[in-house]
Amino acid sequence: MTAAPLPASLQTPDLVVRPLHQDNRMALLPLLNHWVEGMPYTARFTTASSERDIFGASPATVHALKWQQNRHFGVWLGSDLLGFVDVATGFTPEMVPGSRPKGFLRFLALPWIQAHRDLVDRAGALLLFEAERFWREYGVREAVAFALDAGYPSFQGGAGVLPGEWSSHFRVLTEAGYHLADRYYCLHRTIHTLLEEQTPGLRLSLSLRGSDRDRHYTVYRRAEQVARARLLHREVDHPAGVNPVAVLVHFEVEPDWRSKGLGKWLLRRLINDATLQGYRRMVYHVHPENHVAIYLFSQNGFQEMDFRGYVFTKQLLPQS
Repeated sequence: MTAAPLPASLQTPDLVVRPLHQDNRMALLPLLNHWVEGMPYTARFTTASSERDIFGASPATVHALKWQQNRHFGVWLGSDLLGFVDVATGFTPEMVPGSRPKGFLRFLALPWIQAHRDLVDRAGALLLFEAERFWREYGVREAVAFALDAGYPSFQGGAGVLPGEWSSHFRVLTEAGYHLADRYYCLHRTIHTLLEEQTPGLRLSLSLRGSDRDRHYTVYRRAEQVARARLLHREVDHPAGVNPVAVLVHFEVEPDWRSKGLGKWLLRRLINDATLQGYRRMVYHVHPENHVAIYLFSQNGFQEMDFRGYVFTKQLLPQS
């Protein structure tokens, strides 16, 4: 397939887009850290974490994704790196075998020269054009920007959603034809004392696997899995004074087993385990329509942060 030419509206003599590689890390780190500074439950990027999360042989994520291809593009003004986009193609576990790969925009860092809106918009449009040109090369028909399950492990505890205060990103994505598809809340809880665990009388068994830094919980009723959860260890720069943090990246009770006290017992077991392991804070990102989970967590000491995370999608039509 012949690569689509750059539209005349995006042709500019001062801005140049080209692929980024590992040897561009030192130029990239200040740009990344400008955007992640102050984001809840995020660690600043270092040479080591950028190698692991961005430039590794397989992109690092908290959730299970099967990657196909991964590319990084930067927009330059002379020798200055102004913007960055990390894009990939791959498959989520629920996708039907044989389906087309999905396009993922894992991260977008725009110029932070906010007084120059035109420069921000042009740089963003160039990066998104390169992203779509890359996706079309691999037959992608649907792109997801800032998917919850495609984020960097060091960013927002692994939740890759777009922070609501990044208004320039909203504008650039919207102008490029992306549509708001989803949003998430962030719940958190200080950990300091053990809670009473009222085990439901359901003859359940609890299986643990993984490590102290990545622990998986599976609840069984005989051979049937009835609930699952997963806790990750994180060290963060913001908020201050909360390390180590336990990030709950999965919490699920099978529909037939809800309203039986199982969810409350499992959540309290997670809190107590995290307390005994020395964690100081627990974090969970939840969909706002998951009213049952929000009620359960709020009844067990979790509070909602002043935070909203957003996901965008775009349908890519085949080129004529």
